[in-house]
Amino acid sequence: PGADFDPTSNPHITADIIIFTNVVGEWDVQLTNDNMPDIAISNAYKDLMASTDDNKARSYLRDQIRDGKILIRSISQRQETLYKLALQLVHRQPEFFEQGPQALKPMTMNEIAESIEVHPATISRAVAGKYVQTPHGLIELRTFFTTGYTTESGQEVSNTGIRETIQQMISDENPQKPLSDSAIEKNLQEKGIKVARRTIAKYRDLLNILPSHLRKKF
Repeated sequence: PGADFDPTSNPHITADIIIFTNVVGEWDVQLTNDNMPDIAISNAYKDLMASTDDNKARSYLRDQIRDGKILIRSISQRQETLYKLALQLVHRQPEFFEQGPQALKPMTMNEIAESIEVHPATISRAVAGKYVQTPHGLIELRTFFTTGYTTESGQEVSNTGIRETIQQMISDENPQKPLSDSAIEKNLQEKGIKVARRTIAKYRDLLNILPSHLRKKF
């Protein structure tokens, strides 16, 4: 009932990027541009600058038109950066799009910046507040940038992937004999992933999962 007084209390998030399989079964990228206004320099101001005899007014209009063109070019460059970044996601994270978050590989902004030849700060600004529509739901773009571990077999696993694996282990556990952090550590080691028990406890806390003795059901 109070929505009319606070219309922004439950904002709707729309995807800036859509990643999908195309007609030939390959991963593809599309920018939605839903949040991008169509900006152009009004011809009225161009005509006014050309027709006025007032040098001060002409100079002012020239500066404003120049600044407007810079803004339009900057927005275009930002969208181009976002598109190149999305192509890198498809290239570097195919397992994620096929299998889900547990298959996310470590990836840093520096790596992407080097690949598309921009400054890391440009990547940081470009991903801020951006979302990607994937086969596994709507995901914040920053989620893809995470450090991780290398398994004994040489496979890279992100911190996000490890948290997903821990959550899956606990979801599948026997509620009468829940997995302790030590047991989870051992299970991960069997998968070739060496993670300290205190780190597992930290990840479990981040997932809002209780310790084993509080999860036990009789």
